[in-house]
Amino acid sequence: MIEARWKIESYEDTRNKILELKAKQKGKYSATDIIFIPKNNKSLNKEFIRVRSYIVNNWNTKNVVLTHKETRWINNFKEDIIAIKREFDKEQEAIKFIEEQYKNSLKELVRFKREGEDFEINNNKLFLETLEYLGPTIEIETDSKELLIDLEKQLALKERITQSIPETIRLLKNNESLSRFSKKD
Repeated sequence: MIEARWKIESYEDTRNKILELKAKQKGKYSATDIIFIPKNNKSLNKEFIRVRSYIVNNWNTKNVVLTHKETRWINNFKEDIIAIKREFDKEQEAIKFIEEQYKNSLKELVRFKREGEDFEINNNKLFLETLEYLGPTIEIETDSKELLIDLEKQLALKERITQSIPETIRLLKNNESLSRFSKKD
């Protein structure tokens, strides 16, 4: 899957454009993400471990999902490699797993909330979200860069985020400028 995310001005306007494209709404969700990073790593753009605790869960998973992501960036598009994905009933179980599995080699770096809706258009996934510290965004997952660019044009998306969301939010929490981490068309 090829993915990209954009900062958007209006959640409702973008939602209306998605529906005009005859997208099927799959459901709504909200969660808190806790991001861990290896102590010797300085970048959240290449690798991180996320514990996502769902408040409203739209998917057929347990309410706590731990994911170890490794990311490849190619021309401001990303491709995630999932090294580990485990589900838990409680957040404490996921934290205990991290402590046992990673033996004190990780540190918690950032926490943030997200809520949104997911849509589908011809097997392409769209996640319209409001992220704490960042505001409204849309993420698109497709099988090809061409499909992604086509949806970007149809939705008139302008400000592509070229860093991982955890890195972007870490910077915002530290009051750093995002101008070097997004591409305006």
